[in-house]
Amino acid sequence: MSLSTEMAARPGRSILLNLPLRELMERLAASSDGLSAEEAEKRIGQYGRNELAPRRVRSPVVSFLMLLAGPLNLVLIAAGAVSAFFGETSGAIIIGIMVLTSAILEFVQEYTSEQAAQRLARQVAVTATVLRDGAPTEIHMAEVVPGDVIYLSVGDIIPADARVLSAKDFFVHQAALTGESQPVEKAPFADARPHNTPLPDMDHVIFFGTNVVSGTATALAVETNGHTEFGRIAKSLISERPETDFQRGIREFTRLLMRVIGALVVLIFVLNASLHRGVLTSLLFAVAVSVGITPELLPMIITINLSTGARTMARNKVIVKRLQSIQNLGSMDILCTDKTGTLTEGQLAVHSHVDAEGNESERTMELATVNSVFQASLRNPMDAAIARHALLDLSNYTKIDEIPFDFARRRMSVIVAKAGRRMLITKGAPEGVLEACTQLELGPDGADVREMTPELKAAVLGEFAKLSSDGYRAVAVAYRIIGNSREVYSIADESNMTFVGYVSFVDPPKESTREALEQAEALGVEIKILTGDCVRSAQPGSKGQGHSCAEEVGACSGVHGRRHQRRAVAQDS
Repeated sequence: MSLSTEMAARPGRSILLNLPLRELMERLAASSDGLSAEEAEKRIGQYGRNELAPRRVRSPVVSFLMLLAGPLNLVLIAAGAVSAFFGETSGAIIIGIMVLTSAILEFVQEYTSEQAAQRLARQVAVTATVLRDGAPTEIHMAEVVPGDVIYLSVGDIIPADARVLSAKDFFVHQAALTGESQPVEKAPFADARPHNTPLPDMDHVIFFGTNVVSGTATALAVETNGHTEFGRIAKSLISERPETDFQRGIREFTRLLMRVIGALVVLIFVLNASLHRGVLTSLLFAVAVSVGITPELLPMIITINLSTGARTMARNKVIVKRLQSIQNLGSMDILCTDKTGTLTEGQLAVHSHVDAEGNESERTMELATVNSVFQASLRNPMDAAIARHALLDLSNYTKIDEIPFDFARRRMSVIVAKAGRRMLITKGAPEGVLEACTQLELGPDGADVREMTPELKAAVLGEFAKLSSDGYRAVAVAYRIIGNSREVYSIADESNMTFVGYVSFVDPPKESTREALEQAEALGVEIKILTGDCVRSAQPGSKGQGHSCAEEVGACSGVHGRRHQRRAVAQDS
């Protein structure tokens, strides 16, 4: 049996993940040099695209027929058929036109919206960095195949079930799969593990859909698409989209209408028959009454109104995939919205670089720039803003090592050499940086160095609170002179540091934000802001955020950011 056939036929846990690493690479015909583009293309054909149990897509014809077979439409079609059978041709034609027009309008709106949403989903799809033709290449996650060598860093979503080849301070959050509340460290393991090893004990394996919270690693993709642990779960969870409140209301109305029509037809037929008016005459009269009380125009009226709402929203750059969801939108009372890039311009710029007392400090900016330019584990808009702002000549600095960012420490460090002297420079959330500091540096040239007393620490945090309450995002900067000549450093080296100051950033609100918030409040819609910024920068009173309905529900991380591809596309509305 070929490897691909074996993978396709296997219903349970993958036996490949626990093989000795050498044997695994032989089975996958893989190497640490990655795959060629040609070989990767062959493997896509062999294993399929790396997609997690996609929703079954109906053909346009089937979708149209299902719209045509709506409860109310079925009542009208039955009434039209009875009319045609008894010679009421004109009535049957009118009913048919109404039903077809309504179904066509709804189909066109939903089909075009679905296509637009799919195009949007392709634009914001998650990507992965793999080794192709000997060079790191960013590809769509669906193109990852078994045998790919994957590069991973903080914030990445793991694109396959994979074996760790190398790692440095590498922690993964896999609570969604195993229930573990804390990040788990992953490390290479060359030997075999038992096939029935529990998932939490597989510290040499990373799983599709989990995310990296600390460090860097390379890994060998072993299982993709439906053969991953998440994929097997997803296969059992695929279901049709739930019925909206609006659809349930129409269904209940149709049931009521059918019961009324049925009762009236029987009652009228019995009364006419009892009056000896003839069975056929009585039946025709009963049918005529039932057709007369059936609201032929109701489906069209509903569709036209919902389509009008969809077109209005489209003019405001909102895609409506299901017309029925507009009714749910209209009954909304809480709206959760992102802040950065939604309420704000999404373009960070350096606002200030100050010392612990709030005085302008070029030294703070220089150290922050060295950290941002030389670090490679996590690129975010703050680093880009610092690099754009400073434009310093860093040719006299040489990078030695770095200690990657993680969400427990909330800081990252680089070790650099300048004029024969080594320095560890740290940047991150103020709370995370301050806990590693024992000294404080003041003055434009940093000549005034003091011990970090509780009073000074409170003053430093007070400056951060001031920046945050004014609506600015801020990161703290600290350093330490290193006297040894090691080539590798760890988290333990982040100690006895000297606090330098803060770099603050501004992300101004869009011109339309205030009006939009005021309109939502006037409509009785409560706004909840979802943000990764510090809690103070999203509270009422912050510059650009001062609105009574603003509420921050994210974590105060200060620096972690989110990768640009980590966005969700609404599935139903």
